[in-house]
Amino acid sequence: MINYDHHDNLRIIFRLTGSVAPKCLPVGIFEILVGTGLGLLREFELTDDLFSTKDYIYHPMNLAIIGSVMGYLLVMRTNMALERWMGGIGEVRSMHQKWSFAHNCLNGFFSGKIASREVMDRIHYFRVRVAHWFALLSCVAFATLRTGHEATLGDIGICPKFPAAQSGHCTFSPADPHEETGHKSSCCSKEHSQDARDMNLAVLHAPSPEEIKLLATSHDKVHTICLWITQAIMVEVRHGILDAPPPIVTRIFQDISTGVLGFHQALKVAHVPFPFPFAQMVAFLLVVFYIIVPFYVDAFMKSLVLTPVISCIICMSFCGLNLISVELEAPFGTDMNDIDMENLHEAFVKTLEDVIRNPMFPPVPHGNHIEREILEEYESTLTNWASGDLDGFRSTNY
Repeated sequence: MINYDHHDNLRIIFRLTGSVAPKCLPVGIFEILVGTGLGLLREFELTDDLFSTKDYIYHPMNLAIIGSVMGYLLVMRTNMALERWMGGIGEVRSMHQKWSFAHNCLNGFFSGKIASREVMDRIHYFRVRVAHWFALLSCVAFATLRTGHEATLGDIGICPKFPAAQSGHCTFSPADPHEETGHKSSCCSKEHSQDARDMNLAVLHAPSPEEIKLLATSHDKVHTICLWITQAIMVEVRHGILDAPPPIVTRIFQDISTGVLGFHQALKVAHVPFPFPFAQMVAFLLVVFYIIVPFYVDAFMKSLVLTPVISCIICMSFCGLNLISVELEAPFGTDMNDIDMENLHEAFVKTLEDVIRNPMFPPVPHGNHIEREILEEYESTLTNWASGDLDGFRSTNY
């Protein structure tokens, strides 16, 4: 995704990175060549020999109808593509927000817990284990969105942060035979697999052999990891370690479920392409439009210079709108204008690390000096107001 300054119009106009203008150049060159050829024919008075008359087109109504239809179709397609792009980023953000809140609440339920050393160690291991699964959950979810299909674990570029010796070294070939013999989606091509390998998604730790074995045979890895998190929570509830009231604990399950819903809404955008008949009709009409525009411009402009220039501008504009739609229709790809899923995932993993690093008690100041200072100021304000000292009340508040 490209970040740019909205106020720097010149840099926006002449920036080529992420622009569709270079892809429109073949159409522009074609229009210039055809327009120049028609202009030369008219310049050397050869138009009559080729078209029987210099005014071989008598009225621009035909081109106006085709142009209007093309403009309507392109605007509709661009609007639909923009909705897909905005919907994709919105659902991904919702997915991460819900999973982050579920992880925060789960860790908050242990706040103030005082127990034996064995129980406290179990709580710490549980917190880290769940954070590891949430990171792996986001990793698998983004790899699935990138490919549009269920990706095998061996096709995902996983970058473990711990242990420190492995930090920064990404791998996509887990040494486990089950990964090779497990379920693989027949819809995922080699090109899509390579896209997943190139993602370099950070996780807290590489998957264990047990996790690799279970995920290799899973048809839906996101749901499988969600099941692990749910099972782990229920185990701690049954052992009395997670002693929050049951109605409060269910909020975690609700947020995890809402995050999965956001994932599947985003997967709908990644998995379902733009309708083929619509794209085919637009492509066909564009080709027809590219061919007839120079003839109409030549018949009415009758200029060696203006014919190729105007033909080029008109056709490149229509081509650019179509290419913008094509870019936006697939927001989870690898183009410059696609969503930066690696950065979003990295930000999510950092929130998990922040929660793990925080202690199990809130940061209450020693001696409650912050609270006392606030209360003293507030009580003095109330005293001035109750005693009728309005000047003192105004000076305190304003």
